[in-house]
Amino acid sequence: MFTGCGVVTGQSQYLTKDAVRPHPGLEMTRQNPVENGTNPGTCSVYQEQTYGNSGQPAAVNASSPLKPAPLSVPPRALKLGQEGFKKVCRTEEDSPCPFPGLASGVLEMRVKEGSKIRNLMGFAMARMQGVEGVSAGGMSGGGLRQVVFTGSGRAVTKTITCAEIMKRKVGALHQLTKLRYKVVKEVWESSEGGTSEMTVHRTVPSISILLSKDPLDPLEPGYQPPETLSALWEEKEGVESVSPTACKRPLGPLPYSSVTQSSRPLGASRLTEQHVYAGHTLHHKKRRTFSFRMQSLGRLMILSFLWHFTSGYTERQRVQDLMSRYPLIDGHNDLPLQLRILHNNRLSQIDLHNVSKVATDITRLNAGHVQAQVFSAYVMCGAQDKDAVRLTMEQIDVIRRMCTEYEDFELVTSTQELKNSQLRHKIACLISIEGGHSIDSSLPALRMFYQLGVRSMSLTHTCNTPWAESSSKLYNFYQRKHNSLTHFGKAVVDEMNRLGMIVDLSHTSWDTAQAVLNHSRAPVIFSHSSSYTVCNHSRNVPDWLLLELKKKQGLIMVNLYSQFISCGNEANISHVADHFDHIKKMIGAESIGIGGDFEGAVRFPQGLEDVSKYPALIQELLRRNWTENELADVLRRNFIRVFEMVERVRDRLSLGRPSEVQIPLEVVQNPCRLVLRPPNPRGMPSVKSVLSGAPHRTQSLLTVIIALLLSNLCMTK
Repeated sequence: MFTGCGVVTGQSQYLTKDAVRPHPGLEMTRQNPVENGTNPGTCSVYQEQTYGNSGQPAAVNASSPLKPAPLSVPPRALKLGQEGFKKVCRTEEDSPCPFPGLASGVLEMRVKEGSKIRNLMGFAMARMQGVEGVSAGGMSGGGLRQVVFTGSGRAVTKTITCAEIMKRKVGALHQLTKLRYKVVKEVWESSEGGTSEMTVHRTVPSISILLSKDPLDPLEPGYQPPETLSALWEEKEGVESVSPTACKRPLGPLPYSSVTQSSRPLGASRLTEQHVYAGHTLHHKKRRTFSFRMQSLGRLMILSFLWHFTSGYTERQRVQDLMSRYPLIDGHNDLPLQLRILHNNRLSQIDLHNVSKVATDITRLNAGHVQAQVFSAYVMCGAQDKDAVRLTMEQIDVIRRMCTEYEDFELVTSTQELKNSQLRHKIACLISIEGGHSIDSSLPALRMFYQLGVRSMSLTHTCNTPWAESSSKLYNFYQRKHNSLTHFGKAVVDEMNRLGMIVDLSHTSWDTAQAVLNHSRAPVIFSHSSSYTVCNHSRNVPDWLLLELKKKQGLIMVNLYSQFISCGNEANISHVADHFDHIKKMIGAESIGIGGDFEGAVRFPQGLEDVSKYPALIQELLRRNWTENELADVLRRNFIRVFEMVERVRDRLSLGRPSEVQIPLEVVQNPCRLVLRPPNPRGMPSVKSVLSGAPHRTQSLLTVIIALLLSNLCMTK
């Protein structure tokens, strides 16, 4: 019995984890007198079958516990199912749950040989699909996430059938199969009303199949990913039977169609039967030939395993082939930040082929088929109005050195260079700035960053700038309720359009993002954001803004940070794929990319812990019926399309002069900002030419006043 599992035995019994299960009695006896060849007692676990001359079962009740009576025939004359004996009770040993860590309340469907598949599947389907009126055990009406089918002996084939039907009807179910053996105890009595009784212990095969809507560990033996079964099973309209006539297999005749019952059974073993006779235990070993059904089961299981391994290999190879032809362009990575934190930007101290403390290195980039990586030059918001420009230049410097010192990398600044790097089998490096505070409200600084190779900039990070609003309220700089993109902010967007620099809206408020979409002449991107509908975090993008992005032919590159994926600390690949599915539903696959945000975030979904795991995400999307053409767009082509459109806008604006718009001093409110003024007519420095608003303003004024007083004093003398 499975601890923590709800149980359905046969077709009618449902138990929760707190229910009391009948104790499997080990002493089964008869009760006299026998009326019409039937014992009036009942067995709590088995509806017994009696075998006569015809070998067909007939309904007979079980016996109640008393001491066993002696047999009237010698043990060597006994044969199971022989005339004169009937099976009155059958019990199975308790078995531990073969799936450790299974959540409480998981439904277990115990399939018996006499169970009706229609009844089993009707109940299980209702529970999995959350049909009203069948919820029990405190389960939500949204349907269960997992179900376990178990069966042993002759019920194994029916168990497999139930699991296959469930996979066809529900779809996208992960499967984990466990095979084992269990001991079954059978009690046989004389059908002639005598006092003879026999107890037999047999070892029979048992199968347990876990079907889960949530991803399971793919490294677990017996794991089978969701597969499209239409190629293997073709359902006939109007046929409800699950017999072989209701399905046809395009694979040709069944592999066991020519097997006869007299053939040597596959995996046949010697079974030990323990006979209880007159209080003495006799062990009788004999070779038993499996029935035609068991032979068919064995060969069907071999075919199933071969098909599973072949299909699994084909699926993985399909992902590898796809990503070899269309390697990934990752829209956001903060490795330069980790280089500063861990090594103070000293590249001589590390080997970027293998870095243990981070999720990104050259080896894992190659393993994840990452052909181009946008590296972020990020400085904290605390540097705003201080030394943000200097720190940003230092981060740009470490990116440039990293991408020139290692032959695996290649620094690129255009779409043509990006395409050429793929032909040369290089990992392309693109430089982005994360946060408009890095330019210190200066368009000349923006232009110099472009000259250093920067091709993308997000307008804000976790703090407002004097000209744009952040999605975060972590810092209280430049708070505003209106005018989320100021006149100078629009000038920044215009200059980025003229330069050919991609405008990044990740970290901006929704109002700022909408204002930029309305103003920009080139497509824009969200380099590392996800769907607000799937996870309502302010860093994610709502549906109405996605629609505006599509109108602008822009791009949203899905972030993998767990907080933005599941709105919690724990997430998995399925949660990430949910974001892709929803965004695709809203604006199509042609507007989606991937921006992992590795090294910038701290928690990532299970199975996507570093940059080498990207193929697992693509494999999950393939399972969800994404086409290879759609995935090629997501992996690569969408980013290149946006980059090319930005360059075309640049070419159209190439005759325009660099913008000379300056931000008003009263807007900046920076006491350390130096303002130069022309000298006054008398040749004396203007009071306004000193550090405007600086801490030394008072001392400077006193110096000027003292100088004037001394000058007047000298003239008086």
